[in-house]
Amino acid sequence: MKRCGVILEPQADLGEKALSNAGAYLLGDEILLLIRVDSDSESHIEWTVFDPKTKKVSRIHKPLIKPEGEEIGCEDPRIVFLDEPIQKFVITYTSVAPNGKTKKIRPYLALTTDFTKFEKKPIFNFQDKNAVFFPELINGEYWLLHRPLSLWPLSIWLTHSKSLNSFEKGEILFDPIYPWEGHRVGAGPPPIKTEKGWLLIYHGGKLSKARFPNKTYSLGVALLKSDDPRQVLSRCREPILKPEEDYEKNGLVPNVVFSCGAVLQDDVVDVFYGAADTCIAWASYTLDELFGYLDLN
Repeated sequence: MKRCGVILEPQADLGEKALSNAGAYLLGDEILLLIRVDSDSESHIEWTVFDPKTKKVSRIHKPLIKPEGEEIGCEDPRIVFLDEPIQKFVITYTSVAPNGKTKKIRPYLALTTDFTKFEKKPIFNFQDKNAVFFPELINGEYWLLHRPLSLWPLSIWLTHSKSLNSFEKGEILFDPIYPWEGHRVGAGPPPIKTEKGWLLIYHGGKLSKARFPNKTYSLGVALLKSDDPRQVLSRCREPILKPEEDYEKNGLVPNVVFSCGAVLQDDVVDVFYGAADTCIAWASYTLDELFGYLDLN
């Protein structure tokens, strides 16, 4: 594994408090990053292009998906392109709105062909987040990972449907069981298809009663069966990435690494992650390194 460092930081002169949790999609030699931008009043999603060879970042500084109506936040985007049957980019994100003394948190999907017009709709009508689509249909159906917020422990769920307009809650894919996962796990980037199965990078969150600063989010990896992702072939006992660097340990929310985007090129997986909920960093793994965390015997 190679930590490649911070690639994006908030610009205070633009009123930015944090940049984090970028979705990622490979476009030729460049990588489209959909970044979460937080200010004091709201959060939105922006388009950014990253060149991994030169490490050059090109920001547009214009909201791509922004709060509407009662919303105060659009957070944590993931992106896939579904070739068949719809030939559209599918972006999932978390919508945040006031709800009395609490917040209404629901996953949305946004369909687009050109990143100028979006067809947006809620996926569920209950409290939920970390919605992530598989990048292709499996057995003629759309498959979706997500995490209901009303059930404890907070587990990764899996559902599938022949239509993007109707999803049931589905079933638990797996619960947090290892010490580093604490009492919550959640899907990260869209699963990556490999010869061995679907490679799922996910996060685990260990909280104390004090919450801050005793809160640690780390990344792990699991392998799901290619033709039936309900079957977990293996998952890591130890995290593949945990907060160790200063930019991961100190920030708006200390001790957090949280990923929504990863791309596979030539057996190398580039993982983009929010560090301490403040900046966006990059780590690189070979497929063999990631498989090495799993028991594949």
